[in-house]
Amino acid sequence: MRVLGGGDGQPPGPDGTSAVYGWDVYAAWAETPNLFVVVYANGRDLGWIPKRAALVPEDLERLRGLLDRNLTRAG
Repeated sequence: MRVLGGGDGQPPGPDGTSAVYGWDVYAAWAETPNLFVVVYANGRDLGWIPKRAALVPEDLERLRGLLDRNLTRAG
């Protein structure tokens, strides 16, 4: 799993499973015990990132920081 959006300018891989969205597509984010949840700006859709996808615990902290810097935390 890759999370793109850190601003490094790298395009998605040729595997056909990657997508790149700007932060303006999302309105907010929230956290559950097992997931990071992003709320799309349209107000109808949600996306999620399972915490089990993290390779090391520090990845979860890095993702929280990235989300906090770019989105409003919901709830």
